[in-house]
Amino acid sequence: MNKLLKKICNKKFRYLIYPLFLIIFSYLIIIISAEKIETSLIFPWWDKEENIQLSAPFDYENVDISLSQKEHISWIFIDNKSEKTIFYFQGNGWNLNYYYDDIQILKDFGYNVMALNYPWFWWSSLSPNRKNTQKYVEIFYSFIKKEKKIDNSDITIFAYSIGSWIALNFSKSHTVDKIILVAPLSSLFEMSVKEYGFILQKYLFLSERFNNKENIKYLKSPLLIIHWDKDPLIPLKQGKWIYENAPKETSYFLEIKNIGHNLVLQKYKNITKWFLKIFLEKWKFEKKYYSIDENTKIPEIEKEKVIDPLEKIKKLDFISDFSLTKYVWIWTSFKKIDYIPDTLTRIRGNYIKDIKWWQMLRKEALVALDEMGKDFYTKFWVKIAVVSGYRSYLHQMQIKANACPDTLCSKPWYSEHQSGLAIDLWETTTEKEFLSKKELNSYFLWLKENAHLYWFHNSYQNGVEIDGYEKEPWHWRYIEKDLATYLYEKKISFSQFYKKINTKESKY
Repeated sequence: MNKLLKKICNKKFRYLIYPLFLIIFSYLIIIISAEKIETSLIFPWWDKEENIQLSAPFDYENVDISLSQKEHISWIFIDNKSEKTIFYFQGNGWNLNYYYDDIQILKDFGYNVMALNYPWFWWSSLSPNRKNTQKYVEIFYSFIKKEKKIDNSDITIFAYSIGSWIALNFSKSHTVDKIILVAPLSSLFEMSVKEYGFILQKYLFLSERFNNKENIKYLKSPLLIIHWDKDPLIPLKQGKWIYENAPKETSYFLEIKNIGHNLVLQKYKNITKWFLKIFLEKWKFEKKYYSIDENTKIPEIEKEKVIDPLEKIKKLDFISDFSLTKYVWIWTSFKKIDYIPDTLTRIRGNYIKDIKWWQMLRKEALVALDEMGKDFYTKFWVKIAVVSGYRSYLHQMQIKANACPDTLCSKPWYSEHQSGLAIDLWETTTEKEFLSKKELNSYFLWLKENAHLYWFHNSYQNGVEIDGYEKEPWHWRYIEKDLATYLYEKKISFSQFYKKINTKESKY
């Protein structure tokens, strides 16, 4: 029987078996090389480009770091002696030095400018795949933040083309002041459909990892998108898709007519620079969407009114149970005794350690905590240890049943932990015990100066007389950005602030 089968195969099907084997073998090779193929989609000329260094029309500091014999990171920093810095993410066609004209315009606004050469480009090493690019951006940012003492709140991102994906991915874990996206792509799947008519990545078993339409939903910063109607590489509709998914209140779109993909800041330079200047200086546009061409005159704008920070904060919602600024105290409870936050999620993160393995926190607080944990880890090489997160009414009742005093443990229904926004860090029971430990004291001092950047606040910092509880250097509450900043600047607690705005006494 075997001989007969072999004979048939040899005679009738041999001409099919060999090509079929060759096709299957070739497909397996392609799948194995999927990461490199995807890299070629993102940076199509990366392995053909000559790394030519052009002279810059401005002075800059060039920094090169060797991670190993084979790994090098290269970037530039322009020091304009400003408190504000623009983080520039280039496109994918050329080295960073081909974007010097754009960088010059941004420099002329008076800002510092920092820009990274992606992997392989210029003196940076390795191929510019997704993993290497993300890694280099994080290393660069950590180094420059430490060396130049730059805070997230002082950074504006300017991202061009494929740089928009890198920038939005970065902004998911680092909340910056503002973001400008120029000719952004909506997703790599969409680009694949445009180029090939189908989603090539699915045949390579690659998931969608460059999805700006999804990433933009998590944006907390004001956004300006600039795109042009005749873009042959990234169609205008992709920029519009991103805009449609972005937070509406703080997002703006500038469509430029009769221009292709490159040199957006060079053509119609005056009006484009005007829009950038207005956005950078936090002025308010009359409209959300603008369309301009060579005949467009600079439009009228309404300068944003200067609002007293206290007056703005006083309008926040301190009553609703779900509000980030819900006020809870020894005599102020939640409205619903069985309130449970809708967005509770397990405490997990790259830079967070859940001591008990089952605790929960509201999603927005967890994202901010992991972001804070990343910078904390950079400083101390230790993860933030969470010993307590969300507590239900019943959970708090069990704690009180163990005879925990009112000055240390809230009554059920009156605990900030029920909001899903409060955390206790590291296992201690008294302020003296906490601060007597050298490492915990250093952690607290860092949090005291930096936690507000991630919207966290130390609720109980003044003792029973003022805050209703003993001092708790381990207890931190996620609140609204402006309130966190205000409390930090005024060096007051949430309780002090709330009592003050609800009395006829003088304001802070």
